[in-house]
Amino acid sequence: FRKIATPIYKAAVYTNKSLLWTEECARAFKILKERLCGENVLALPNFEKPFIVETDACDLGIGGVLSQECEKITRPVAFYSKTLSPAEQKYSTSEKELLAIVKTVENFKYFLFGRTFKIVTDHQPLKWLSSVKEPAARLARWLIRLECYYFKIIYRKGSVNQNADGLSRLPIKAVGAENNEENCEFMVSFVELRAQTSDLKWISDLILEYGHKQPHLEPRNQTQLKLLREYKNLFLKNSILFRKFERNNKIFNQFVIVESDKKTVLDNFHKSLFAGHLGYEKTLNKIEERFYWTGMKKDVFKFVQECLTCQKVKQSRNVHSAKMVPLRPIRPLELIAADIVGPLPVATTGKKYILVIIDHFT
Repeated sequence: FRKIATPIYKAAVYTNKSLLWTEECARAFKILKERLCGENVLALPNFEKPFIVETDACDLGIGGVLSQECEKITRPVAFYSKTLSPAEQKYSTSEKELLAIVKTVENFKYFLFGRTFKIVTDHQPLKWLSSVKEPAARLARWLIRLECYYFKIIYRKGSVNQNADGLSRLPIKAVGAENNEENCEFMVSFVELRAQTSDLKWISDLILEYGHKQPHLEPRNQTQLKLLREYKNLFLKNSILFRKFERNNKIFNQFVIVESDKKTVLDNFHKSLFAGHLGYEKTLNKIEERFYWTGMKKDVFKFVQECLTCQKVKQSRNVHSAKMVPLRPIRPLELIAADIVGPLPVATTGKKYILVIIDHFT
């Protein structure tokens, strides 16, 4: 990795004013991303083995790595990184290090909850965290958030704790919405690039002929009608059709896919190992950031509702109340109800409560 990252390191260190980003840097960065996400780096989680959480913090961010030992080698399972807010940047060193632990553990809670695991940190005072008699208010609140987990804190020198240290010094910002050229290339390669259907070819030819000026044509079917309504948001890039989509003041470039690719996208964003069988809204939000097809919302809703795994595992939120049945006593004093009203303003007799007793028959 050091050899691959050399162009980026030189551009960052040896330039006096600003970062000089060259084609060589871009190639190195792309290779690093592929290597870091490849099988030779990330390991699939094995829930029969204990997990290791490595954390670190610096002035600007925090980072963490979820790892496991595989054949006597510690391999990362997932990474976590976060930029500290201006208020968080003013925390003390111990507070930042504990914040890194809290955020990392909570981020990987689906792996760690109910299991015993180790937390590795380069901040030695955190080893005695559980034995502090009177922790500060903020530390006490964070300790309460960690009480539902079973872990042991292990100290490791900062020079050795390099995995989490690197992530904390280059924290990942919240994912922005602007899709650059690399994102577009990724979306196209995610699904097999197939020949466009007649409707997509029709709208692509219109964009080539009329550009941004929408033509007044009569659509031949519902799909063409929906595409015409989206005409102002559609554009071509390298002869491939994309759609501009805005959400929360962020712009996404959606790859317009053909009918035969819908199931591939739906499976990967809902059923795959890393999708997590999320609900309708979260699944739709993930897909909307990358892909588009006509009738997408309806298809996502139907797909999530009909997912057999979700039906077996997830509990229904529909609360069915029992049918109300009238009470019908057949004689006096068979059914009596009692209640207390008050406290009321004190009466002259000193009383402030009223005991109400009702016989349901009379």
